[in-house]
Amino acid sequence: MTKLLAPFLALACVAGAAEPDRKEFGTIDSGSLIPHYASGSNTFSTEFQIMNLEEAPVPFVMNIFDTNGDPQPLDLRDTDGNLVSTGAVYAGIVPAGGIIRLVTPFAMNENKQGFVEFNTPGIWELGIQAVITSFAGGQPQFRASIPGMGPFQNFVRMPFTEKGGLFSGVAIMSGSDQDVTVLARNNSGVELCRSVIHMGRDTQTAFLLRDQIPCTQGQEGVLEIFSERISLASIGLVFDQQLRMWTSLPFDLCCFDPQ
Repeated sequence: MTKLLAPFLALACVAGAAEPDRKEFGTIDSGSLIPHYASGSNTFSTEFQIMNLEEAPVPFVMNIFDTNGDPQPLDLRDTDGNLVSTGAVYAGIVPAGGIIRLVTPFAMNENKQGFVEFNTPGIWELGIQAVITSFAGGQPQFRASIPGMGPFQNFVRMPFTEKGGLFSGVAIMSGSDQDVTVLARNNSGVELCRSVIHMGRDTQTAFLLRDQIPCTQGQEGVLEIFSERISLASIGLVFDQQLRMWTSLPFDLCCFDPQ
């Protein structure tokens, strides 16, 4: 399935011969990331899915960080509720053609967020995604799947909406100490406004657009998120008033200076 979707979901442009080889959307090699917007609270739970795309078992290491890039211990359980890990590092092996599912509890007193880094040895490839589920009364309501991405781009575009009772949020991870610009355009491509955020090396931030970029209220269109250096990963989510969510996947992940 990944191979069939590659023409539509693959990272689309190459800046030059010196740039790293492009990976299929959602596949990882050493150092790929998922910024997690909500990984455990009284409302949300995250299931990390690590799928083997190879014909042999593949080992991996999963490093969990908070928004400041410091190790963040996180309870991880299997889908039967059995406790698998309580630390900030988890090492496992995915069987050939198999998948490992690691779930964070939703009934917690604190809401942890940050980013997760996955590492594999050599040229092995895994497919990863974070599936965030919103709960109401202990029952799952909506799910949003967030694919992993390598931090080798500096330009991300994705849709947003702040109309009809919906509101959008984004999570951004920066691998460098740099300024990150979030630019909002309406459906006609006209710039509404922009906001510049300074981010430290290996840090994450997450916010609602209405808080960071108030001009987006009552609007819908496209977000452009770009940075000074090629070390950016970002995902987006759309919520309703009951905090049920939908994924806002990037249209464009690349490695050139935006015009």
